[in-house]
Amino acid sequence: AALPVLRPLIGQPKEAIIAEARRIGTFAISTLPYPDCCTLFAPRHPVIHPDVARLRASYDRLEMGELVAEAAAAAQATRYAGG
Repeated sequence: AALPVLRPLIGQPKEAIIAEARRIGTFAISTLPYPDCCTLFAPRHPVIHPDVARLRASYDRLEMGELVAEAAAAAQATRYAGG
């Protein structure tokens, strides 16, 4: 990829991330006593050699233009004051 992929909460202080997790209802699951709560959502048998045609067909069904337009409309620019 020519552009870096930045996650929505990158650069946010921990308190802001916790507040956002509480707001969207994911805080409780993120505090469960598992080595990595992401394993709760990982597939049991991940595909490691995907069929490219099937992958492209799935991607085409995502209606990326609409998703990109929605994300762009909701984007917010912030400036870190330093420290």
